[in-house]
Amino acid sequence: MELGLHRERLLPLRQRLLEGRGRCTLFDTPLLVRELEALYRQMWAEYARGELPRPELKNLDAYLEVGAALEPDVSEMQAEPSYEAAWLERLARRHRHRPLEPDSRLLSAEQLASWER
Repeated sequence: MELGLHRERLLPLRQRLLEGRGRCTLFDTPLLVRELEALYRQMWAEYARGELPRPELKNLDAYLEVGAALEPDVSEMQAEPSYEAAWLERLARRHRHRPLEPDSRLLSAEQLASWER
């Protein structure tokens, strides 16, 4: 509501979005289209085999916890050159305090084992 009442406060946000547009995954439309089309093909193949979708919920709470701790006004995560590496580093710190399990999205058994060495 604050931004709606004071539109001049939107200018720095707009400028930040424009500056990050060229290096931020959020604006990589070809990548989004490729990955979305791949997901559609995967869903169709599963449907054709008579399989029901089964969402992977393992570690979802940890992903939320790590993501919620990010400070978007301090660090533009998706603008980092190694976005995935930065994300994995935060998950590794979380794993050292409360171990995570392998999942099909991001954390393989090999990835978790490398954090335990």
